Amino acid sequence: MKNFYAAVEARNRVNKIVENRHTDLICRALCRLFTTKCENIQTLHLNWNYVGGWKRYPIFPYQRSASKFLNELSELSIYKVNTRDIFLDMEKHSKNLVKLEILDYCFDNLPEHRHKSIYMLIKNQKNLQNCKLFAYGICPVIPMKALDFQTNSLIHFELIYAKFPSDNNAFISLSNCHNLKTLIIEYCYFENQDILRPLIQTQFPHLRKIRFKSLQSNASEIFVELIKKNSISLRELHYSDEVSRQFNHLILETIVTYSTTSLISLTIPFRNCQTPQLITLLSFSNQLQSLKLIGPYGHERAFVEFLPVLAKLLPSSLHHLSLDLNWVIMNNLQQFLTNLNTRLFTFYISGWSRRIRERHVETIKTYLQQYNPTLDFYDFLKDIT
Repeated sequence: MKNFYAAVEARNRVNKIVENRHTDLICRALCRLFTTKCENIQTLHLNWNYVGGWKRYPIFPYQRSASKFLNELSELSIYKVNTRDIFLDMEKHSKNLVKLEILDYCFDNLPEHRHKSIYMLIKNQKNLQNCKLFAYGICPVIPMKALDFQTNSLIHFELIYAKFPSDNNAFISLSNCHNLKTLIIEYCYFENQDILRPLIQTQFPHLRKIRFKSLQSNASEIFVELIKKNSISLRELHYSDEVSRQFNHLILETIVTYSTTSLISLTIPFRNCQTPQLITLLSFSNQLQSLKLIGPYGHERAFVEFLPVLAKLLPSSLHHLSLDLNWVIMNNLQQFLTNLNTRLFTFYISGWSRRIRERHVETIKTYLQQYNPTLDFYDFLKDIT
């Protein structure tokens, strides 16, 4: 038996060596293919996270055609590339990026020269329009300051998972990007809302979409002021945070006052006391296609009783609806669906993610057979993200 185990271990070692050789051959072949065809590539995604073999083959810095290829590259996504200072290589040659994504980096652990390389990579672009930073840890202040050099071109900015314990100057450069159309901030933490205040000290005449999603702190005051400043151009508004239960956000009231008929997508915290404002909003939002209400935080039963009335108020343009009812059973689902004046493509109740009653399943299937027989049951029950 001992000899049997020894033979198995020996065979496994041989198989691993063969597997590694095969991996190396594949990596070399792909690198060779890349270096011969790179002049035809416009979009490049680098992901060093899953294929360990690639870590031995940094494909650009040492190729004769690298500088020309990188100079002509228009889209670049870098995910966990840690073999060398890849940003230093990129910022030397890449000048014409339209879209740049730097994903899944812990900026706490990056040395200062790496921050500066990212800064130079952003700065050196002639026409950067789309920038996304997925930044675990302390905020990437140095890279964000490079946006000062993209004030005329930047139209889309995303920041995810960054923490801002201080530094009220972090968003000054972004506030100077007056052609911004999309502003997305997700899963971020702000010690106070003053950190975001530079964004409301200016105006973005082309801003169409604001998305503050799952923030770890309250930023509703900034969100409200952004609506007031840019109401004419806004089409999509999305706000959620982890502390909404503690605050009475005035987002819905502000939307009713400043921006209603033009909205096509809306996600906001909601309380029952805001029902009059919700009715007003729905009465003349003739372009609204997507609505997600987060709440009403302890008053779900009263809201469920209101749902058949809500169904009659929903505009005919609305096709996606998400309601946050938690553990409350929706006993009037049949009446709600009967009262609808619109054809829903998705309908989500938060409590259904844990359990959906059989009678609700049958009611929904009947609704789909009547109004949208080609739509899959599970596709219909998708949440608005």
